[in-house]
Order: sequence, then C-alpha cells, then structure tokens
Amino acid sequence: MKKCAGGFTRRFQFRWPTVRVALGVMIGATLAFNSNGEAEQATKPQAKVSATADALAAEVGSRFRQQIELLDALSRDEALIAAFKNPDSGTLDQHARQLQLPYALKVRFVRAGQIQVDERGTPALGYASVAMLRHAERTQLAPNAEVHFLGGAQQQVALVQPVSDAGGVFLGSIHASLDIAVLDALVKPLRLDGAYIELRRIGPAASPVLAKLGAAQIAAGTAAHSQVSIAGTQWALAYWPPTVSRRVWNTDAPFSGNLLLFLGAGAVVLATIGAVVFAKKRARPSVSEISPVYQGALRAIIDGEHPHVEYLVPDLSLPARAPKPPNTIPKDPLDDTLPLVLDYPGALAAGEAAQARTPLSAEPSTPESDDPADDTLPLSALDLGSALPLPSVDFDLDPAPTEPSGARSDYSVPDSIFRAYDIRGIVAETLTEETVYKIGLALGSEASDLGQAEVVVARDGRVSSPALAAALQRGLRDSGRKVIDIGMVPTPVLYFATHYLNTQSGIMLTGSHNPPNYNGLKIVMGGQALSGEAITAIRDRIRRQVFTHGAGTVVTQDVVPAYVQQVTDSIGVSLSNGLKLVVDCGNGVPGMLAPRLMTALGHDVIELYCEVDGSFPNHHPDPAQPDNLRDLIAAVKAERADLGLAFDGDGDRLGVVDGEGNILWPDRQMMLFARDVLARNPGKEIIFDVKCSRHLRRVIEEHGGKPVMWKTGHSLIKAKMRVSDAPLAGEMSGHIFFKERWYGSDDALYAAARLLEILVQDGRSPAQVFAELPGGLATPELKIGMPESDHARFMARLCEAAVFDDGAQITTVDGLRVDWPDAWGLIRPSNTTPCLVLRFEGDNPAALERVQTEFRHRIHALDPGLQLPF
Repeated sequence: MKKCAGGFTRRFQFRWPTVRVALGVMIGATLAFNSNGEAEQATKPQAKVSATADALAAEVGSRFRQQIELLDALSRDEALIAAFKNPDSGTLDQHARQLQLPYALKVRFVRAGQIQVDERGTPALGYASVAMLRHAERTQLAPNAEVHFLGGAQQQVALVQPVSDAGGVFLGSIHASLDIAVLDALVKPLRLDGAYIELRRIGPAASPVLAKLGAAQIAAGTAAHSQVSIAGTQWALAYWPPTVSRRVWNTDAPFSGNLLLFLGAGAVVLATIGAVVFAKKRARPSVSEISPVYQGALRAIIDGEHPHVEYLVPDLSLPARAPKPPNTIPKDPLDDTLPLVLDYPGALAAGEAAQARTPLSAEPSTPESDDPADDTLPLSALDLGSALPLPSVDFDLDPAPTEPSGARSDYSVPDSIFRAYDIRGIVAETLTEETVYKIGLALGSEASDLGQAEVVVARDGRVSSPALAAALQRGLRDSGRKVIDIGMVPTPVLYFATHYLNTQSGIMLTGSHNPPNYNGLKIVMGGQALSGEAITAIRDRIRRQVFTHGAGTVVTQDVVPAYVQQVTDSIGVSLSNGLKLVVDCGNGVPGMLAPRLMTALGHDVIELYCEVDGSFPNHHPDPAQPDNLRDLIAAVKAERADLGLAFDGDGDRLGVVDGEGNILWPDRQMMLFARDVLARNPGKEIIFDVKCSRHLRRVIEEHGGKPVMWKTGHSLIKAKMRVSDAPLAGEMSGHIFFKERWYGSDDALYAAARLLEILVQDGRSPAQVFAELPGGLATPELKIGMPESDHARFMARLCEAAVFDDGAQITTVDGLRVDWPDAWGLIRPSNTTPCLVLRFEGDNPAALERVQTEFRHRIHALDPGLQLPF
C-alpha cells in the first residue's frame, strides 16, 4: 500500500494482450540476436502424448473391468446366494474358507443388517470398510475399491460387492481385503518406451503414489503431462513423456545472457516510467483513503496468473496476504479408491463367461475422439498379452446379458426434482445417488443422440456434492461418454470449460443458493442450457429406459488457470488504480477463485467467508437477501473499502455494496452495464427479467437500446439470447449474461470484473457512480413459503381471479406483474424452491404502500390466513 502526496491516487490502466505483444517483440529480438542454433529434438506433438496416456490408462482400465466382472459373477452364484439365505452362519464361513483369491488377505461375507467393525481380524475391517458396506446395503451398488490403513501393518485394498437374490432382495455383501501388491501387478506389464507413470488417487500432485513404473528421474520437480482417470475407478494414471533435449540458447554467443537480462529489466523500467507519465496526466481524488499501488497486478504476475512474464518482474517486498486457495483438483467422494485384480482358481465356467464378455486380447477402450488415426498410439506399442491371467473359478454361472455398472431394474424418479430450468431436490429424499446415476445415464444417452462424445462435469462445495458427482460420472460412463472432470469449481467455470475444451456439453452438480440439504444439476447439452420440455424429456427417457450403453472413461483437467487468463485478457488490469475490495463468498465454491481473480485484475482484496464449507456456517449464500449482506456491509465500513462483492453458492449471481454500505441491486447494476455495452452496440436488444425496475427500461431506451422483458430463469434467459442479438441480459436475482466479449453465460465472476472495469475507467468513487442511477423505493425479493407444488396452483388461481383498474399495465409473461405510472408490483412462482416471489417499487413511500395494498387484498381474497412478508 502506498498513499500518494496531496491525497491523490495516480491511476493507470492497460491491457495484457498489448503488453504481451510488446514483451514478445523484445524477447523475439533477443532470440534473433542471440540464438543461431536450432532445437536438437522437438517434443512429441501434444495430441500424440495425450493419446499415449489415454491408451495406457485404457489398458489398466480394461484389466480392471475384467476382474470386477468376475467378482460380480461371484455375487450371482446360486450356491453363494443359497448360503446367504441359510440362517446357519457356518455355511457362509465355509464358502469364505474355500474361496481362493490371489492377493486376497481375507474374504468376509457380511449379511444384511450385520455390519460391524472387526478390529481383531487380520487384516482388520475398519470404519472405512463399514462405510463401504453401508453404501452397498443402502444403494445395492458396488462402491469403488479403496485403500485402507495405507502404510500401516493393516494396509489393504478393500472391495465390496452387494449380493441380491433373483427378486432383487438385498442379502448382504462380499468384502475382500487384498494385498497392496495387486496395484503393482496392474502397471508392471505396460510398455513405456522411456516414459514414467504413477498410479495415484485423483487429486493434488502430492497424493500418495500407489504404484509406479518407468524412468522416475524425468518426473523430478515437474508436474505430470497428463493425468487420466482409470475407467470404473476414482484413480488416475499420471504420465510423464520421455525426456526431450532442446538447445534454444546459443551459450557461445557473446553477451547472450546479459542481453536478455538487460532487455527484460528494460521492459519493466519502461513500463514503470510509462505508468508514472500517464499517472501525472490523469490524477483524481482517492477512492479509498489508502489506495493500493502496484499490488494486485504485480502480485498476480508473481503468482503465475500471467505465464511467461513473471520473470521480468524484479524482486519486490510485498506485504503478506491471505493464502491463495490451492489450485488443485479437490478431494474425491470415496476415500482412497483403487483398481482391483482378482483371480479365482477352480471350475472353468465363470472364467470362460467373463472372457467371452471381454476377451483378454481385445483392444483397450479409448476415449472417443475426432483426432486423425495417426494421432493415436498404435496397439503394437501396448503389451496387451501381458494382462494378468484369469484362471477358472470355483462356482457355476449361467451367462447373462451385461448390465451397465450400477444399473437397477427400478427406473422411477420423482417428478418434483425436474424443474423449469434445472434439476433440483432434497438430498437423500428426492435426490439420491441412485437417482443421479440414472440422470447421468439419461444425459449421457442424450449427448450420444446429439453426437456429443465428451461431457464436462464439475461440482460445488456442498457436503453431498462429491458422492452425487461420482454417481453422475458413473452414469455418464455407462452411457459410453468420455467424462472430463474439472473438479470443484464455480458454475461459470463449467460453462467456460464447455467452450474452452470445445465439448459443448457440461453438467454442474450444485445446489446453487439453496439450503445445504438441497442439491441439483445445471445442464448444458449441445451448446444449449436445458430447460422446460428438455428437462422433462430427461425424466421420460429414464422412465422409458431409452439408454445407450458403453464403457466410457474419465479424465481430469484443471481449467482454472485458463479461465483466469482469459478474464484478464478481456478486462483491463489495474496497476496503480486498483480498488480496495471486500469479497464475501458465503463459504460457497466461489471462495476458491473469486479473491484470486480480483487480485489478478489488480485490486486489493480482503476475504470474508472465502473458505469453502458446504454447511454454510456463517450465512446463507444468497446475495439477493439483505440479511445475507449484513456482514459484508459491516466489513466494507470497518475496512474503509471502496466496494463489497458477494457471490452466491455456485458463483453465477452477484451482489454489490458500495463504500457507504448501500446495496446496488442487480437491476441497477444492469443500468451501468447497459450504458457501457450500448456505447459500443447502439440499437441492440438488452434483455431483463420481470423482477427488474421499470427505470431499467428507461435507461436502456435513453442510451439507444431496445428493452426486452422476459421470464426469470438462467436457462430461459440464455434461450432468449440465442434467438436475439442481445449482447447483454440480466436478472434481478443477480444472474448477469455478457455476450459481448464473453460467452453469453451467467457468470458473476466475470460480471464483477466488468463492473470493476467500468468503475476504474469512470474515475469517481463507486458510491458517487451508483448515486446517479435512477431508482425509487424498492423492496428486495420477498418470499412466501408453501408446500411443494402448491405455489404453482395458487399462482394460477391468482392470475385468473385478480382484476385491476384500467390504468394498470398487466404483464403475464412470468407470473403477474402490474405497472402503474409511479409504481409496480410482481408475484410469481419460484422455479427453484417451493415459494412465491414478490417485489414492489414506488417513486415515493405512498406509491409503494399503495401497490403493496393492491396485491395484499387480492392475495388475501384467495387465502385470508396466508402470512405475508409485507
């Protein structure tokens, strides 16, 4: 922090693309002057390296599937089912003693309702195994294999397989404890040709390595080139390609090192001098009492937000700041899952049946791809014949058609979770893991019909999200889709990833701003957000069981750095003119990114509730409610900040507070955005929902735009934008959609960046800018809670019965909105929670009271006992 003399802050703004071009010219000149050598060996093309990693992971996954099919066959053995039904425990014990499994340390048959810890057994059956058994009993689905007691005397690979009779009655589970050496057996047959691999749990690079193979020295100090999930597991194969030597600099050329250092240092000096020159030409009163100078942007460079230029910044003594959220793929839902290999010596029938379903010599399944054939690894490079042998097993099995992993015969799903523009329900009641699996299978089948081979999947930070996301991915894989798991990120990053990765399809597992016991799915399919009939079509597909089947794969990819880079390319980065911000993420998933992004844009950030905690211990993550902004307002005043930013639970809705503690509601945010966008796009449509101020229409018209009022709902707004050329749309709830310079999705992080850009360019304090926007006395969103589905019926009755005077303008595009010359009111059914949503605005207190009275009388005419929040 640095306070400028005379109480003035020197401000300067530039765009990173311009700077990168200039730096590129300087470095390019240095290269031309200094380097007369050529690279001795080029790196393998990116596509081929990725294809190699995919093929290796597919080979491991292929073996894994064969072993799991054998265990599944054991669970359907008639003799074993009869033993489970026999109340004599000795019968099951005898089966366990006779069963011979290579790598097996102990096999247990656990009856339904008899799950308990066994600490005396060797190895022990601990609480993690109890959780697996309970999962199998609750869902009748096999949980993923796990590593338990890793590194200790009791370490084991644990596998659980449920056992049911022909009628689907759950009888119990098989629990197998395997030697950890089974993991080495999975990777040892691979042919690497100088590469290096690690089998490890999906997550941070520091995750424990379970098995490894190859030239470990090439991985020293470097991240894996690729990390590809193993089909049917929550484990990944990390891949480092063979080392490639490169001679870029001719070290014999005179002054080469000094010249680069001179030009690099010169670039920084020139940029600094330029900042001072521009600052002297453009001084204005301070926005905050102490303005940040060279903090956010330079810190962002040092933190690596602008790759390849950080080494041009000389060492700076920067004040300490709160730790940046780690840029890692988050913890997965099942602890320490890993592939399993089982061999059953004994009778021949089941072994032959398993091999008939998946021959050992078959080509390993690889992700569907549009790449040319010569960009994939040839099968000759893989030692497919070295798969672990599968000798015969000691039980008879009648061949049966293959079902997708986790498939169930009951495909009923509750109607209530299929909403107007997303899928939403109460966890463990209307939205279970089994239900989400079915939804994943249906969505994967829908993607297949649209020719979409790949689907991006992400999740928020709710307690239930990891397990539900795992169920979703299983359904997508069983439909034959390649899943690209981008981990725990805000919803806007999922939308961005569908463009950046060119998949056009993505699913966000999120409860958004709803209470902690809710969760749901926001869906983009073929480039379109699903809503209305497209949502109900998913329900109907599930009930009719119209599915595609296949062996899909999962890969993980971190797109957060690319997202930050594209935002900072689009928005001017502030060096000496950053604002002092308080950022409140309400313990939602935006906390892992919002502070980092605002800092990268050059602003000084004070974090408030930015630790991701799905129980939301501080306040509900809904910035549309004033009570949820109280702490932010207090922090802004206490820190004497210029601005407060609030984000909802998944980061697609924005709340704003100025330095004086005044809330800038989203319809007034839209006034700022509309003025800015229409200055470059005159005559264009600007879309807003029925909950927005009537003054927004006037601002749009005064600045040469065409106002379009539309239905509330992020999917409905995006659908409307697709059929118009509107560069901007917004909702009163805080969803803001930019199609100018962005992707047309609701992105509160990007909207906040655009707001900061406008404020920095304006030069006045945010409070001064906001004060000139027109507005009257307005309420926030008011809600009347009702039982599920009753709110829609009540709304229909109200629209039919309500009559207003001739001077009223009635709009029924979404609920009932009534406008008068000096006031307006709205009532509509929520599409996300069972309630009615109301909002009122008047030019003065008398007008506001009058319109509320009009609505109060008509509501009580239908239900006199209904408690109203106004």
